Amino acid sequence: MPCSYLARTTAAFALALSASIAPAALAQCAEGATGNFWWHAGTTQHQTGSYYGSDWRVRPGIDQPGYMVYGPYDAQWGVGSHRAEYLLQVDDNTTAPNRIIASLKVYTRLGKRILGQRDLTRRDFLAANDWQFFRVHFENPCFEEVETTIYWHGNAQLMFGQLYIIKN
Repeated sequence: MPCSYLARTTAAFALALSASIAPAALAQCAEGATGNFWWHAGTTQHQTGSYYGSDWRVRPGIDQPGYMVYGPYDAQWGVGSHRAEYLLQVDDNTTAPNRIIASLKVYTRLGKRILGQRDLTRRDFLAANDWQFFRVHFENPCFEEVETTIYWHGNAQLMFGQLYIIKN
């Protein structure tokens, strides 16, 4: 069936409009913010756990499994390759069962799409009671808020110190 004049005109207008808007929008998205960004227990949100000094701690038998850290919600980093670096500490890395203790994830706003993820066991930590960075790589989409989370599975004492977002 042939296209009507109105349909062809509307399609041509939409194409011309998108061509004029897209370069500016993509340039803004590609730029993003410069530098690295970091958050700590006081600048992130929590579903379970409590402060331990300036850090955030979850403990088996005391705290319920859940999101020990979530947020920030931010769209400033621009499109492209990034990494989230979580500074964490575990109480025991050798004698307890080696189950998944935490799941690190980077999502688009409110879990719409997982951009990067990593599960941690006790054996992923080089030493007990010592701070260590864990990295999650992700490709940042344009114009979407990004959320990072640490889901704690409830079977090891875990502490959160800081979170960095770094453009690769």
